[in-house]
Amino acid sequence: TCNNAAPPRSKLLGPRQCVHALRAPAGFSATPTAVLSQSFVTPMLFLQADGKILVGGESSDESYNNRSVLLRLNTDGSLDTSFGTNGMCIETYGGSQEGIDDVVIGNGRIYAAGLGRPDPEGDYIYTISAYTMAGAKDKTFGTDGLSSVDPVQGDSALGGIAIAPDSSIIITGRVGETKFGVARLSAAGVLDTTFGTSGLLLIDPSTSYDDIGAMAIQPDGKIVIAGYGTDEMVYRYLALRLNSDGSIDTGFGTNGYIFHDPPADSESYANGMLIQNDGKLLLVGHIADSTTTKILMSRYWP
Repeated sequence: TCNNAAPPRSKLLGPRQCVHALRAPAGFSATPTAVLSQSFVTPMLFLQADGKILVGGESSDESYNNRSVLLRLNTDGSLDTSFGTNGMCIETYGGSQEGIDDVVIGNGRIYAAGLGRPDPEGDYIYTISAYTMAGAKDKTFGTDGLSSVDPVQGDSALGGIAIAPDSSIIITGRVGETKFGVARLSAAGVLDTTFGTSGLLLIDPSTSYDDIGAMAIQPDGKIVIAGYGTDEMVYRYLALRLNSDGSIDTGFGTNGYIFHDPPADSESYANGMLIQNDGKLLLVGHIADSTTTKILMSRYWP
């Protein structure tokens, strides 16, 4: 099942909710592999090169405190009990941990990114945990295996995490309600102060609400971000490209941006992206009016 929030103030697209009925292939266990107390929400899956499956999400304990959870399944769907502690890595961050939203493998580590709130009454910030391939906390990363980025401009929402060709770590997300945030960290989990302002770049692509739906890094290190921007309450599917130093790549689209202007009384939103082997950019999302929602796909030259 999935229940990924669509643009938070979109009246047409609404929440994206789906339930998929899948038949388990021969030899793959379709029965539950682990039981966590209270609840478990799984926003992400990651397939390792060896066929094992990383499952990340959020759980709550008996006192309803949120925790991030990363578990690994064998190729047959059984819990890989050699990973972490009995197959799982469970973590809290200060006052609250809002789960794992994205995972990437690189530099010999597993990086799990999400949101944390060190002050229960404060704003959410980006968090990145690093694990060895066996699921042990890699304490050479950040502080005891954890690094965080605080955009300091309101609640954040994570967009994604990726490894750049130079082994640095790029994370993206929404900052407050009206900005994109992009941060770069070294492979050791230290903010790269040569990128943006002290390692963090804030981008305001429209006059109102903005959100990130996808991010990818090109082989040359350029960063492509897709999502939506809102001008005069019209939600517009967009993409932008940054140079590896965080500056806007003005050679992309028009002054660094691509916008899709939907028909009257419609809105559009990009939430997926691929960079093809030939360098072309493939974007996918939704376009909706008051009665219908359709898949929107477009492709652009490098």
